[in-house]
Amino acid sequence: PHPDNSAMDMIEQLLNRGRTSRFYQNIVEKQTAIVAFASNGNPGERYPNMIIFGGDPRNPHTNADLENAIWTELDRLKKEQVPEKELQKIRNQAEADFIRNLSSNNGMASQLAYSQSVLGNWKYLFKYLESIRTVTPTQIQTAAQQYFTKDNTTIAYLERPSKEEK
Repeated sequence: PHPDNSAMDMIEQLLNRGRTSRFYQNIVEKQTAIVAFASNGNPGERYPNMIIFGGDPRNPHTNADLENAIWTELDRLKKEQVPEKELQKIRNQAEADFIRNLSSNNGMASQLAYSQSVLGNWKYLFKYLESIRTVTPTQIQTAAQQYFTKDNTTIAYLERPSKEEK
């Protein structure tokens, strides 16, 4: 995977992981959206990939309102370094997930097979955990500044046609 993949995974988690995530607290809790999400590693991790942001606006908010709220959070990542305490919480959660995924023979076999077939090396599974542990606030800010630009995006809305258009 690309060297920035670990930083992008951490960004996904910061924005998306549970009720303490930035998207949940600053978009869902503020009633702009029913749900807001981030998903890194699309369409797969073996080749250069993309991170997807999306959600469902809460009435009376529009897709444009949700897009603006998402850009606000992305701009915040570009301008402010993530506090170490917030980053450590995400690291702990990622490590716990990693260990849970390896807690059964089936889980371990699945993770090893994925690393070998998709990433080309079963050993990457163990390198990934170390790469997550070493991501810094500066790496996150640098990745956000490099990739989260308007000219580096594709934006799509799914909207119902208005009554006049039917």
